[in-house]
Amino acid sequence: LHQAPTSFDAVPFGLGLKSAIDCISFDREKPAAFHLVSRNGGETVSVETEAAFVLHIANAYDDKEGNVVADVIQMEKLPCGDSAQAWKDQMIPGEWKEQFDFERDMPRAQLVRYTISPGSKT
Repeated sequence: LHQAPTSFDAVPFGLGLKSAIDCISFDREKPAAFHLVSRNGGETVSVETEAAFVLHIANAYDDKEGNVVADVIQMEKLPCGDSAQAWKDQMIPGEWKEQFDFERDMPRAQLVRYTISPGSKT
């Protein structure tokens, strides 16, 4: 399980001023984390890594040395919430589909392999 460095501001959502997705903030100053859950009911291990947003875990397995290898589709930031505010502020309401430029406005996604050692938490 990957946890991006995000927070949720519930007040504007609770007051109906913003949608839930617009209340999410991405903080690239904080680390992200992988949480490894034991198949045998053992301890959950959390391992910090650089700030990023994992869109999808494509594959994961245990290697011969006992490491967890995870192939993920990763973006440098979350493509919504306050991360997307710059382009949303320039959009004319109701016309975002015509104005949105996928190449310009979406963070680049790439395939990344992580090798995580649960014993050393690295």
